[in-house]
Amino acid sequence: MADKICDHKSVGILVKKDGAILIIERKKFPAGFALPAGHLDGDSFQEAAERELKEETGIAAQKLEYLLGEELPNPCRRENGTYHQWQVFRAASWQGEIRPSRDETKSIEWAHRERIFNLGKRTETFAAKHKIPVTELSRLTTAFSEDPEWQSSPGFEPVWYYFLKNLNWG
Repeated sequence: MADKICDHKSVGILVKKDGAILIIERKKFPAGFALPAGHLDGDSFQEAAERELKEETGIAAQKLEYLLGEELPNPCRRENGTYHQWQVFRAASWQGEIRPSRDETKSIEWAHRERIFNLGKRTETFAAKHKIPVTELSRLTTAFSEDPEWQSSPGFEPVWYYFLKNLNWG
């Protein structure tokens, strides 16, 4: 894939089932666990949410509900990717079998509250190790992605730590 220029617009999708949320571990920068997410690339926020959910998990959203939106200073691997205007949706209904993307997804799981909390604590611990407040998303993302210990056993990607905390952990 040729290097793309960041459009500064991203979506994330919260999928729930039996008291758990669907999370992925990213294969590419930024390192860590996250909800299925990605750039708009010319689509509307809702179209991008449907596309990214299908690409990263194999499931199709039948109905999306808007949860929240915010501009955050979080880097991505694309050129000029220093901030993003985010919109996060909940897949109110979906169908299909989970099939993680070979290119983008290292692992995928249904995470219950204890697992979500523990991944959040891991993010907080690494932030403290690097002496970076958890609110400094850009610095944290860069530091974590350069840390071999984080690479082998990550917590939540900083932007998803922020969003999930605001959503009371899903």
